[in-house]
Amino acid sequence: MNATRNALRALAPRPSSGVETHTETSTPYYELADRVDLVQHARAAGLQNLPDTSAVTPNDVECAIEHEFRNRHRAALEAARGDLHGIAEEFAKLEDRLPSVRDLQVVPVQAAADLERHLTADQSVTPARRELQARHRDERAFRLRLSLGREARYPESRLLHLGVVGLMVLIAAVTARNLTRCDGGSSS
Repeated sequence: MNATRNALRALAPRPSSGVETHTETSTPYYELADRVDLVQHARAAGLQNLPDTSAVTPNDVECAIEHEFRNRHRAALEAARGDLHGIAEEFAKLEDRLPSVRDLQVVPVQAAADLERHLTADQSVTPARRELQARHRDERAFRLRLSLGREARYPESRLLHLGVVGLMVLIAAVTARNLTRCDGGSSS
């Protein structure tokens, strides 16, 4: 363990580089592993021809880095498990609010009773029917009074309809202009 700490301290950036370092012996290796410059470590090892071509196991620094990533993985896994536990609790609460099989047998009977009660208590249909009959009666009286024998017919073409309306507006404008001239000439 001390060898790992010493190796990590040796590879940690120096204060002259502007990065703050922890040189206390109580600094855990995983805090230093974040600051290990892997490129610098590889260059230093390459200058010394390390690791040997016959090396089967990683050195202390490589083990510390691997251990740190495993710890991060475990922490992420535990956080995901905690999130899943919270989701499972929410799902259980939602599931408790769902109706059970016993409730499903009661719901249609209760709905039918509510519908029957609503229909017997609803008196809004009768006044609406009376109002509809009064409107039909007023419409028939209006037709008889004005001698209307058929429904209104509108032009099938919208363009024709707009043309007829435009012609009526033009005639009204010309008539109004002529009336203005007549009034203007007679008053002078």
